[in-house]
Amino acid sequence: MTVDVGLIANFNAYISGAISVIVNVLLIIAISKARSKTIGLYKWMMIFATCVDLLFSIWTAVSCPTVAADSKTSSVLFVKGGFLVSLYVGRTFLIVWIVLLCTSIIVSPSLFIFRYLQVCRRNWVLTYGGRLFLVFVIPMSLAWSAASMLLYSAYPSERDLDYFKNIAFTVNLDGNRAFLVACLRVSR
Repeated sequence: MTVDVGLIANFNAYISGAISVIVNVLLIIAISKARSKTIGLYKWMMIFATCVDLLFSIWTAVSCPTVAADSKTSSVLFVKGGFLVSLYVGRTFLIVWIVLLCTSIIVSPSLFIFRYLQVCRRNWVLTYGGRLFLVFVIPMSLAWSAASMLLYSAYPSERDLDYFKNIAFTVNLDGNRAFLVACLRVSR
């Protein structure tokens, strides 16, 4: 009996994506119902962070990405799973997924920093409250620049397509799927 890893990965992405969407929607409703005096500006930061998580959950369920490493070439493949789309659309799905991944990685630490400033540095927040959006803007710009560098290096060339298509074929459902590949070696 063989285990179809691609099918399990797709099922996992659909189920976890649906659960995550439901939980994030419930969290947005709960946060928006809270009194503004109790949590203040943090309420809007939490809603923003939850919306980012919601988008990431939806996009993960739609794109069903599988990340695989190839030690022989020191490469990481991002293979699109889920329903079949053209290679161009599949790569676009993966690009958006990587941008949302980098964004969601940054949002939680930014919330922690914001909460620290709000609780421990109350005078700073009262004095410089208008500049508080920089707590998100600066890390977001760093995350998006990192995502753009990763995407620039991971968009496959013709040579990459020829070399990695068989690996991507076996990674996800034995089908021709869109993929991105980031390689540490200059010559492949």
